[in-house]
Amino acid sequence: MGLCPRCGRALCDHTPKERGQTHEEMMRPLSDKELAALARNDPREKLRVAKEQARLLNQQRNMFGDIQLSPEIWPGNKRLPVEPGNLSLFAPEGEGGCENQDSDPQTPFLRASRTNAHGGSVVFFDNDVTRPDLKTLLRVLHVRLADESLPQTEYVAFLQESQNPCEDGYILQMRIVSTYGLRFLYRAFHGEMDTFPKQKVPLTDALWYFMEQERKRWGTRFWEAGEQSLEGMFNGDGDGAREELCFGLMVENGYYKIYRLWSRAQLVTK
Repeated sequence: MGLCPRCGRALCDHTPKERGQTHEEMMRPLSDKELAALARNDPREKLRVAKEQARLLNQQRNMFGDIQLSPEIWPGNKRLPVEPGNLSLFAPEGEGGCENQDSDPQTPFLRASRTNAHGGSVVFFDNDVTRPDLKTLLRVLHVRLADESLPQTEYVAFLQESQNPCEDGYILQMRIVSTYGLRFLYRAFHGEMDTFPKQKVPLTDALWYFMEQERKRWGTRFWEAGEQSLEGMFNGDGDGAREELCFGLMVENGYYKIYRLWSRAQLVTK
């Protein structure tokens, strides 16, 4: 359970409503900053960190509007062998079990799927792509959840913001797991997939919205920041090497329809 923004404690009597959070947000695991604040055992520091974490959660909720974000720990009494919200692990390509997920993927030559031409594909691109560009890219990568002839709302979305973007290689990432993958790879629920709640936002719109929000937040040119600044985030010096927003997209598992989109920065040099 996360630290309470009302009192700074992990275990307290404040309800989700009193905290200004959803039940899932209240029950999420402690972040690294919260764990560090607990270890220092300074009440004022714990409350400050709790309020900052609540602000970030609220910001993400507002940023992504109608896209229903799932918690890092899947709700329910059943403990899953691998959490679909554990974004430090990558789903293996093919029809194997999720227990084989790897936090350190192999080289691109060995990473390529033997059963899916697009499986494991990673594409890095600039921030000036248009919506038609994105739709073409999704078609080329055979992102089936983006196929307009098929249902596009049968997925769950997980969001994670890096505490150290330069080391992690991303700023904000969104993982998409199809209802099919959630049911048959992660075993996160049982029963008919038709009864599982669907998203209000089609996948293509969700990915585009993610990119639009990041462009608004960070700006699109190194000399012109958005609501926040990228300067120094990826070790740029503010002069000869300056950060500019860009993106990455991965077909994590083509069979189970698992995808990732993330924001990052390139260094524009003189």
